[in-house]
Amino acid sequence: MSTILDQIEEARREMIELANCYGIDDSRVLEKSNEVDGLLNQYERTRGKNGNAEKRGQLCWRLRPHLWKG
Repeated sequence: MSTILDQIEEARREMIELANCYGIDDSRVLEKSNEVDGLLNQYERTRGKNGNAEKRGQLCWRLRPHLWKG
């Protein structure tokens, strides 16, 4: 059983692969980006009850910069 972080990482990898194949503005990339956003929001909701905001913010910054590497 995968954790939400595993799901986020897998969706992010898929999004990067799609972007490399089809370009960043392709509808498939945008759909996958929405999926990643939904997973991040889900993670934020669950962590919001138990974690602190600074650590949650660090996760987003750690995941998102990789989107724009060529």
